[in-house]
Amino acid sequence: MQGNNNGQFEYPRGIAINSAGNVYVSDLIPNTLNYRVQKFTNDGVFLTSWGTLGSGFSPSQFNGYGIAIDPLNNVYVADSFKDKVQKFTSTGTLLAEFGSTGTADGQFNTPHDIALDSSGNVYVADAYNHRIQVFAQHTNTPPSTTITSAIDGNGASVQNVALLAPIKSLSNLHLPAVRHL
Repeated sequence: MQGNNNGQFEYPRGIAINSAGNVYVSDLIPNTLNYRVQKFTNDGVFLTSWGTLGSGFSPSQFNGYGIAIDPLNNVYVADSFKDKVQKFTSTGTLLAEFGSTGTADGQFNTPHDIALDSSGNVYVADAYNHRIQVFAQHTNTPPSTTITSAIDGNGASVQNVALLAPIKSLSNLHLPAVRHL
């Protein structure tokens, strides 16, 4: 249902499912000021949300596009307005954020999507820099801002950085099985 109340959406952008089967959806649209993540059971029952209505630039607001879940059920959101990645607990407490605006390693220009591999490495689709950046995950700490891999729009390694795992096809990414709610 369209709206900004619990369980309603204006413009759902990203979706991820944690190990317990809970569904997380990033929802935003500037005209209605939905800047939030909503959490549901796998049956679609609303559980909680975080983020607030507003301009999307205060610490409690974000413009979340892509969303991913790590093995500890922490939630990663690619924040396209702030050019960073934010890491939350499964209930919405901000744990860490990384990135800034720019073209250097560790900087973004409108990150649109995010994924984690089985080793916990964080892949960020850096839309207007035309590349994928991969960050090493360290236990109980935010991802390193040291790039372990960067791939430009032509598939070439950026600045001679060694590739951690080349992204040439979806066969290199481990995706969970699809299930309808």
